[in-house]
Amino acid sequence: MAFPTQSALLSTTGPKYLTRADNALLDFGTGAFTLELWIKLAATGAGGRALDKRDSGGAGAGYTYYVAGSDRMSLYCGNGSTAEAVTATNGIPDTEWHHIAVTRSSNTITHYLDGVANGTGSLTINIDTGATFAVGYVVSEADGAINARVVLVRVWKVARTEAEILANYCTILGTQTSLSAEWTLDNTVDDNSGNSLTLTNVNSVTFGADVPATCSVSGPANLKTYNTNVKANIKSMNTNLIANVKTFDTNA
Repeated sequence: MAFPTQSALLSTTGPKYLTRADNALLDFGTGAFTLELWIKLAATGAGGRALDKRDSGGAGAGYTYYVAGSDRMSLYCGNGSTAEAVTATNGIPDTEWHHIAVTRSSNTITHYLDGVANGTGSLTINIDTGATFAVGYVVSEADGAINARVVLVRVWKVARTEAEILANYCTILGTQTSLSAEWTLDNTVDDNSGNSLTLTNVNSVTFGADVPATCSVSGPANLKTYNTNVKANIKSMNTNLIANVKTFDTNA
């Protein structure tokens, strides 16, 4: 399926963010998980909560995926009495699009930046929580909003490998084993995983045609292969508009 053509604009004004009521598919206990999304910060060094499901700050139960430009990228977790955090080696360096992900396998947390491992640490606590899940805010504390564009947000109940993250960060997956939610945010808040975890748009989050160029493909429409390379959504070639191309050099 083609990559989204629009992304959601989160803002500290309002603030503008997206939420989902508590659901067991978004809780992990002591089990494996993966959180991943594309993000584009509004300003270099800007920080805030990319994803959050925590009932309070400090040692509050749940998890917060926090980004702060080049300063850091961290996963904060609590069980109500104990807090643990694992910080990535590098944060987000600029205001370009970047894919970020964090996984838990056994007690090991691994951060990823643009599909490449970006630091590890240990997390031992149970992080189940009845809190609301949020994209771009901390609902329980009325702070932590972020100015950023986001697209293709996914939550898994499995630790994805580096190869899996890199191979699929430009792909809309749909229904998959252990995929709790996939929000394309392509001018929609619907869940594409088949689990119907539709988000709520708070304070009128808007959508616009700004998406990662890395995931864009251009060329003849409906052309499936060209010299054995898969192509999609191609609109022109050598400045000439092409439509409904079925074969090219005997490939179809």
